[in-house]
Amino acid sequence: MNLNSHRKEIIKQIVTGKVYDIYSYLEAFGYLEEYKINVDEAINKFEEDEKNITYKIPNYEGEFEKKRIKGLHSHEKPDYTENDFLYVKAGYSIDTPGSIVSFNNKKFPCLRS
Repeated sequence: MNLNSHRKEIIKQIVTGKVYDIYSYLEAFGYLEEYKINVDEAINKFEEDEKNITYKIPNYEGEFEKKRIKGLHSHEKPDYTENDFLYVKAGYSIDTPGSIVSFNNKKFPCLRS
């Protein structure tokens, strides 16, 4: 059986009893790291970086989607106007399971944990 050096090391760690499940594997090979984020610092940096920036995004609630679908069926480039887009500033959210994120005056549940 051809094993690379990392696989050989895994087998050695299993034989010595240091590795017996996924958590002990992560611990034995130094894959457990904890990061502490200063939320206030991250928010301030985000606000500084995004201060005067707006992003052009499609307005799916307007005519944009109808024109897009029509273009797909007719194989012609849709004739978009400025009214088919929104100009928005970037927003941030702190992903806490169960929290609510709002965008464009609509609220969405945060599902990540």
